[in-house]
Amino acid sequence: MKAISIHDLTTRGPAIATWLREGHVILLTQDEELLGRIFPATITMASPALRRELFAHRLAPRPSLPARDLSNIVTENRGPL
Repeated sequence: MKAISIHDLTTRGPAIATWLREGHVILLTQDEELLGRIFPATITMASPALRRELFAHRLAPRPSLPARDLSNIVTENRGPL
């Protein structure tokens, strides 16, 4: 996956078009915040390596709080008994 900013989108058009022709998914950002994704028109024609990368990205672990932290939060929010 490639990442570009809004500014890059307006200044690097030909390079971005090449990336899309090669089957890359482009992450569109502004001030380091993800705004969206640009997919090639023929995503089914993407290389097997790219499809694996996209699938792995969807399965990536998401951060979560450990159980003991959640327990402390609940205890703190109960108030006096």
